[in-house]
Amino acid sequence: CPMCRARCHHSDLTYVYGNQLGEEGEGQEEKSAEEEIHGSHSTKIVSLIRGLNRLQPGEKAIVFSEWDDMLQLLSIALRDNGIKHERCKGGKAMIKGLARFKENPDVRAVL
Repeated sequence: CPMCRARCHHSDLTYVYGNQLGEEGEGQEEKSAEEEIHGSHSTKIVSLIRGLNRLQPGEKAIVFSEWDDMLQLLSIALRDNGIKHERCKGGKAMIKGLARFKENPDVRAVL
C-alpha cells in the first residue's frame, strides 16, 4: 500500500486508466461545448470533473489526496459544477459522510 506500506496482494488492486477519467486519448473526439467546466481550475481538477460527469447512473467515485488543501479545492470545484459529494475528515463526521455517500444515489463522490 502506498499510504501505509502494508503488503498487498495483486488481486486486491483496482486499476483506473486515464481514458476512463475523461482524458483525451487515441480515438476520442474533442470535448463538446456541453461539457463546459465552471470555474477556473487546474488541469487535474478539470480532468477529474470530466471523469465524474461521465460516470454512469449508480456509479460512484472515491477520491484520495494526502493534502487537505487539495481536497478543499476539489470540494469547491465539484460544488461549482453541480456534482454532489461528501468530504470526510474523520471521527463521527466521517462515519456520517460515508453513510450518506453509500445511501444517497445523488452523491457521486467522496473525498
